[in-house]
Amino acid sequence: MSADRLEMHMNRRSFLSAAGAAVVAAGFTDARTQQAAPGQPSRPGSGPARFRTGLVAYSYRQALQAKTMTYEDLIRIAVETGTDGIDMTVYWLPSTADDYLLPLRRLAYRNRVEIYSIGTRVRLAQPTTELRDQQLDELRKWLDVAQKVGATHVRVFGGAKPDGATLDQAIGFAAETLKRGAEYSVSRTTAASPTSQRRRLKSSHARTRRGPA
Repeated sequence: MSADRLEMHMNRRSFLSAAGAAVVAAGFTDARTQQAAPGQPSRPGSGPARFRTGLVAYSYRQALQAKTMTYEDLIRIAVETGTDGIDMTVYWLPSTADDYLLPLRRLAYRNRVEIYSIGTRVRLAQPTTELRDQQLDELRKWLDVAQKVGATHVRVFGGAKPDGATLDQAIGFAAETLKRGAEYSVSRTTAASPTSQRRRLKSSHARTRRGPA
């Protein structure tokens, strides 16, 4: 077994052990804290929480960047570990063409692995119209990719506060691009697949961050 495969194997074992312990602990806490008092009816939704597990492509960034691992491998690891889905950080995608993305989606579907979301490098807070338009073009590109692989979320960054801008101004820059992206997301999804779940766009930052993102 190669060093890379050995490390991957050990990572799987560690993941399963940690995930199993977390689910057991959370289930115990939920049952203990939400148990109804004697003589009182149970509250709706007070049963054990339903956890869905996921793998994040970024956790395998070194192997993906070195091309010793593929996104298809990530789906196979999810199958081997009994993981429900993946977050597909897109930094190392070899292509965004249909002849790559659609077979990837089919592989995930055949193996009952959900592609929850894709993570992008989009930075929303840009000080000029030209830069905001550039980020909007990137955002639209990845919204199209998300639709093709069946992801329901696209993760973006608020970005760094531009030099000379106030925090409120930076938030305004980010909100403008996010709003335009959301408008495209709704129209694109409806036009392409009217029966699918509406694609939701979320920023990975509740507020625009101070300093480098």
